[in-house]
Amino acid sequence: MHSQKKTAKKIIEKQADYVLHVSGNQRTLQKTVKAKYDRDEAANYTAKQLRSHTTKKKNRFRLQTRTTMVAPETAELERKWHGLQTIGLICRIREVPDGTEQTDVSYFISSLAPTVKNHARHLRNHWSVKSTLHHNLDVAFTEDASRIRKGNGQEIIAVFRRLALPILKAGTTIKDNVRGKRLLAGWNFNNLESLSTTFQAV
Repeated sequence: MHSQKKTAKKIIEKQADYVLHVSGNQRTLQKTVKAKYDRDEAANYTAKQLRSHTTKKKNRFRLQTRTTMVAPETAELERKWHGLQTIGLICRIREVPDGTEQTDVSYFISSLAPTVKNHARHLRNHWSVKSTLHHNLDVAFTEDASRIRKGNGQEIIAVFRRLALPILKAGTTIKDNVRGKRLLAGWNFNNLESLSTTFQAV
């Protein structure tokens, strides 16, 4: 949604930097960046200016390998995207207990210098925020299992979930996890009032 030339220009004008995901709605941009890395792959990634960084993380359920690649921008793209310095790729490979692998490849552009570890850190921090929020909403509110489909009901209930989540997290009057606090607040008005009061005090 924010991978727009006007957005990039505004960010640079405010003396900030951007790392923007390249998705399917930017077909020309995506095609250009993908073609660059397809050529590098064909050359077995021997280009001197290409930088690569790989990390592995294992938990009880899966092994995830994340490879981030960055390269200097192309002159063609730099003329179109204000402040552009780097084009990049991130490949995520997830190996689940049954041995199957799930691979996801996405591309990005950035106004930061083409230092690979810096980009890997920014991308990881972005996804950790997103995944943590999604995990809380799914566990505490069973969002993924929601069967609300009529009208704009999905959007409305999503707003209320996101309003309730920080209240439940901040509440200290009930000693339980977010899901437990939600259930107790729904069963007893005094619990709901005490959580709301705590949040207002914060």
